[in-house]
Amino acid sequence: MSVAIRNLAAGKMRTLFSVLGVAVATLLLTFVVGLYRGWSEELVTYIRDTDAQIWVVGDGADSFFTPSLFFRTTLIEVQQTKGVTKVDELVGRPMKLRTADGRWDSYILGHNPEGSGGPVHVKKGSGTPKIGEIVIDDVLARTSGLDVGDEVSAGLRTLKVIGISTGGNLVLAQLSFVNLEEARILVGLGAVVNFALISTDDPDVEAVRARVDAVPGVTAISAGIFASNSQKVLQRSVLPILLVIVIMAVIVGTIVVGLTVYTAVIEKEREFGVLKALGVPGTGLLRVVFEQSLVCGAAGFALGVVGAYFVSAVAQLFIPQVATLFRWQDIGLILVATGLMSLVAGFLPMQRILRIDTLSVFKA
Repeated sequence: MSVAIRNLAAGKMRTLFSVLGVAVATLLLTFVVGLYRGWSEELVTYIRDTDAQIWVVGDGADSFFTPSLFFRTTLIEVQQTKGVTKVDELVGRPMKLRTADGRWDSYILGHNPEGSGGPVHVKKGSGTPKIGEIVIDDVLARTSGLDVGDEVSAGLRTLKVIGISTGGNLVLAQLSFVNLEEARILVGLGAVVNFALISTDDPDVEAVRARVDAVPGVTAISAGIFASNSQKVLQRSVLPILLVIVIMAVIVGTIVVGLTVYTAVIEKEREFGVLKALGVPGTGLLRVVFEQSLVCGAAGFALGVVGAYFVSAVAQLFIPQVATLFRWQDIGLILVATGLMSLVAGFLPMQRILRIDTLSVFKA
């Protein structure tokens, strides 16, 4: 290890660039994984925090992001199903919210203020909108500059902002809550429902779900599975893109460390020849190389993880939609990935080390 550290110290700038290369790769890995985790959690915060054990959707739908419609008359049969204690209907659609300063994407969701399905966490103002009023998400408020008391247009309606809530960030849009009757006016379809929330006192929730699921025209899904299905939408659309970024980060980090170690081997070829002439076996020489790689990797990992936390904090100040979640399990996996990256980089100069001629030590 002392030989490896002396080799790295002999080329301080080269070592610095190697550590920075690993740090950038680790930063990307940590930030991308944290961003994916954060978005996954943000996407289903509303579903998990809503006071409902069962979600009812139209046939063919299985998540919050799958188009769902069924007739209000169907709710009568759902309400009469054995074990159902309470049913709350939700009506909504994606809409643009407009002010004189711009337009913002939102998912307008109408609910009964006296029932379930409204904003779970109210940050400011009121969370029980009347007709002509709206509660917007904190992310939308920060993006648009809207505050309690401002007015915003949706369709042909002008709505007054009476509250700001959290937990409604759907990444590409944010949830805004209106009165159920207001939602029917905005949507223009008073005879249909998008979702229904079911509460039950029956300890056998699965049995109640099965009975509701047997009602023609609807599908009943437990809240946990409904949240999981909604997360899979993100996995199918965003995960492949993030995976490409992760692979590119690993490749870049491996190449940077590999080139650094390879250059160090070339510059110290005579010293390695002396070690070989003194009887150090090939495995001992390779150990020095791998130790150099691991030292660069460890330093880069520590710098990269700290940098990821810093970048996340700065990004959230300027881009409210950014939501990151750093789990120690993910950090551990990234540490393993950085170690493997460093070990692979150590193989690049392996042939050069093993082929060093001890006679090169005595050349003038």
